[in-house]
Amino acid sequence: MKLDNHRAGFVTIAGAPNAGKSTLVNALLGRMLTIATEKPQTTRKLIRGIDNGPQHQIVYIDMPGHLDPHYALQRAMMQNVHHALQESDLVLWLVDGQKRSVDPFLMAERKRQKGPFWLLINKIDAFDEKKIREKVAYFKEKIAPTGILPISALHGTHLNVVKKMIHSYLPLHPPYYPKDATSDQSLPFLTGEIIRKAILTHYREEVPYSVEVKIDALED
Repeated sequence: MKLDNHRAGFVTIAGAPNAGKSTLVNALLGRMLTIATEKPQTTRKLIRGIDNGPQHQIVYIDMPGHLDPHYALQRAMMQNVHHALQESDLVLWLVDGQKRSVDPFLMAERKRQKGPFWLLINKIDAFDEKKIREKVAYFKEKIAPTGILPISALHGTHLNVVKKMIHSYLPLHPPYYPKDATSDQSLPFLTGEIIRKAILTHYREEVPYSVEVKIDALED
């Protein structure tokens, strides 16, 4: 494999809880990497999904939704968020198009970021073209990002445009991970996440929301 023109980089996908970050990561990868449920803060750890091609490697970082931390787990989550945002080659900030106001955390992070910072307006399938244009103009004025794209992570709307944009920001660099790698997480961890999704989906008050799954052994 020739690496003279190989491009590789880290793309962080951030945003408020339930904005659709995990759904977007899974759609860009074309497979389920991180679990997505209707409950906020489903993602707790930085999970890296790796997209490999002959001349590229994109490392997508699925972030926990930002919040005002109140206990140790949340504080650790927010420390990881800030670190990943600073270390990325490109930040994709996902906002829920159905929300009416700009998140103060988003405005603060936009001012801190020095690199490319794209705003993706998610869930546009709920709006007509006029409403979408109004939302794009609104966020452009309030946030002044590098660029704005209206998308639907669930239905795949404009994700081909997102992928082309991501490739344009990848620097020339050899792969960070082996070319056959699909994630930086272990199989037991990913298996545990699938089980945790089932628990969060099918149970409500019966189990604590902070439930954790530990895999003792896997048998193929």
